[in-house]
Amino acid sequence: MRLLLPLVAAIAYAGRLMNLLILVRCLMSWVRVRESNAFTRFVFMSTEFIVAPCRVLLDWILVKAFGMRGFMIDFSPMFAMLLIQFVTGALQWLVLTVAAVMMNG
Repeated sequence: MRLLLPLVAAIAYAGRLMNLLILVRCLMSWVRVRESNAFTRFVFMSTEFIVAPCRVLLDWILVKAFGMRGFMIDFSPMFAMLLIQFVTGALQWLVLTVAAVMMNG
């Protein structure tokens, strides 16, 4: 059990780091930042793999459910942050549940 607690903490920190990077990405979209900047490229490349599918999913939901084509505001970063929170919580629960079963079984 003691060996799995650092894994649970690492999952939590990874989720927080991804949420922080998405927040930085949103803040950078409000100000003019050069795309050739290494930090800007790092933030964009490290978050695009989760924000882009969320954008596609939200667009699909808008078209199917409401017959609309997009919003003026991109809600995909907020959806991605919620998804990250859900996945990290589910992974932490899974690790702790497996640890409890291993200790009792």
